[in-house]
Amino acid sequence: MVRVGRQWRPDRIGLVEAGGEPALVFHREGRVCSVDPLRITDGLITAHPRVINPDKLSHV
Repeated sequence: MVRVGRQWRPDRIGLVEAGGEPALVFHREGRVCSVDPLRITDGLITAHPRVINPDKLSHV
């Protein structure tokens, strides 16, 4: 079963480096809402975790 949290649309999506890996950064209303590191192995995305904890996003 897949659970869907609140749905929102970002105002802007950017590409940054987070933890030494490429990551997608999602902005909404001028704030960073989430950072999604992309783990790439052999040219394929092998993991796509999402960070939404405001304490961890304050420096992005």
